Amino acid sequence: MDGQNAYDWVHFILRWFHVTGAITWVGSMLYFQWVGRTTGGSEPDAVRATGAGPKIAHWFRRETALTWVSGVLLLFLVYFSARIAELGHGLANLALLAVGWLVYDRLWRGRTALALALALSVVLLAGVAAGLGHFYGGRLVYLMLGALLGTLMAGNVWLRVVPALADPADEARLALARQRSTHNSYLTFPVVALMLSSHVPAIQESRPGPLVVVLLVAAFVAARHVVVNGRSGRWALWVVLGLLAAMVFLTGR
Repeated sequence: MDGQNAYDWVHFILRWFHVTGAITWVGSMLYFQWVGRTTGGSEPDAVRATGAGPKIAHWFRRETALTWVSGVLLLFLVYFSARIAELGHGLANLALLAVGWLVYDRLWRGRTALALALALSVVLLAGVAAGLGHFYGGRLVYLMLGALLGTLMAGNVWLRVVPALADPADEARLALARQRSTHNSYLTFPVVALMLSSHVPAIQESRPGPLVVVLLVAAFVAARHVVVNGRSGRWALWVVLGLLAAMVFLTGR
């Protein structure tokens, strides 16, 4: 077996684990979101209602870890494994994921008003997109942004949602878990869109990169309402179409 053949097989196996882990993670999350919505609660409340919280929490951790670890390994395999300089960029980007989680967690755990926290999150996302665009081009920028949002989701599961399921008597921790579970349901659709957009040249090569990123994320945040809320979320479909139309206009200039 030559080196290229071995590389292709490792790439294929890692991608299989990544996609499979993501499917199971997102599928279970959306299911419990639906159960929580229909019973007047949230994802953690739905998990607690099953009576098997610790077992489900173990499953959540396993599928989340499988998705995140395989995704990071894919980034290094595809982009940062060829030369020492590229490996340095990869380690810097890994640090970016960690710092991104710390900033996000601090911002949304404080007493910051909801509107201000949301506005700061959008500004920070656009800033990261602009910074990555300065060093990289095209596909890697969108993959890194997807990895960043995916890291926030994984951190929410491991550090905020699962601990609350292990100690359901702690109401403050449970309230934080409800918030982060809701955040994850909003982030899921933009993460998938960012990963897929790396294959669309019209998006990759557009000049207003940060603005396109914000529009893309906002469009698929709105799409969450259509999918999760069913008939009551149909209004968001017009928002999705409007934001996507703005993206088409900007990327076609």
